[in-house]
Amino acid sequence: MEYQFLEVETTDSVRVIRLNRPEVRNAFNSTMTFELAECLYESDSNSEVNVVILTGSGKGFSSGADIKEGVDLWEKLKSAKNRKPIPDYLVKDFSKPIIAAINGSAIGFGLTVTLGCDIRIAAESALMSMRFTQIGLIPEAGSPYLLPWIIGLANALDLSLTAKTIGAEEAYRIGLVNYVVPDDQLMAKAREIAEGIAAKPELAMSIAKRSFYDSLDCTFEEQRKMERPNFDRALGINK
Repeated sequence: MEYQFLEVETTDSVRVIRLNRPEVRNAFNSTMTFELAECLYESDSNSEVNVVILTGSGKGFSSGADIKEGVDLWEKLKSAKNRKPIPDYLVKDFSKPIIAAINGSAIGFGLTVTLGCDIRIAAESALMSMRFTQIGLIPEAGSPYLLPWIIGLANALDLSLTAKTIGAEEAYRIGLVNYVVPDDQLMAKAREIAEGIAAKPELAMSIAKRSFYDSLDCTFEEQRKMERPNFDRALGINK
């Protein structure tokens, strides 16, 4: 499938999805947002794809929502039918491991999108900010739920209320990213991790991922009840 604002490449079971509006630091307009959703749905059902890497073209991951569309962008996203928004879909439904390779800036919604990814790798030059309050908005797209879960409430409030920008090393210190690598090694590191995951049994990867996300909304006892049939599925006892 051809996309206007995405570059998609699949090699050895690893799909790289590259946001491709470099002239505006990959700001999300409605077209790119809907294209990314469609590409994720297709990737999830594609038997040739085991792992996805999400990154940006040019000098940034994403500068956030495209302010040129303004309120119209929000209205278009709200009125979309038959498709879950990207963060909801990634957290609740997407079955395959997905890695965010954060090059350059990930700002606002650009950072929020990475929160729905399973592993985050940052280039040394990467900059991250929850800049919503600075422009009179609030953190959105599930980030008030996901961000405290990933980095803790105190750090989430600090990032969100101050709207400050942090670098890759600070992001690593607070647990926002898993790895920091030199800029020229970002995609090599992402592919190394992706290929290692892709080489493992696909069903086990999918069940393990889903188990962790499902446990967010349940007690320990409820998690244990879900664990037993999932373990049977991984063993091939109950398909």
